[in-house]
Amino acid sequence: MTIEHQDKIALISRNRPEWLILDMACQQIGAALCPIYPTTNVNELEFIFNDAAVKYAFISGHDILDKVNAIRDRIPSLKNVYSFDQLPGVDHWTKITGNATQDSFVQLENVKATILPEHCATSFTHPELRVRLRV
Repeated sequence: MTIEHQDKIALISRNRPEWLILDMACQQIGAALCPIYPTTNVNELEFIFNDAAVKYAFISGHDILDKVNAIRDRIPSLKNVYSFDQLPGVDHWTKITGNATQDSFVQLENVKATILPEHCATSFTHPELRVRLRV
């Protein structure tokens, strides 16, 4: 499981408990979390999303949602955006946990068994700096 073959999950949020919950969830499913500064401008955000091939984004606040919506149609890999806040026009992050079934938990345990310490956990992607942290 190399970083190139892992799903990338973008996180654009100020500090809050959900930040850690998402980080731990990504580690358990083998996805690479891509934290992005909330102050990142729209052009850099578009570059980061495309460079990392981000599949899902988790955001907080209207200002960040506006940035993501401004580039959304230019990110072919992006499947959905979730918000930690109740915002109009975007799915709340609890929608994911609300759909969990017993089969989901069995599938999660099977995936967790394949995660190794050398797999990438977090990928910081920035136009001038790329750093990858391992578990």
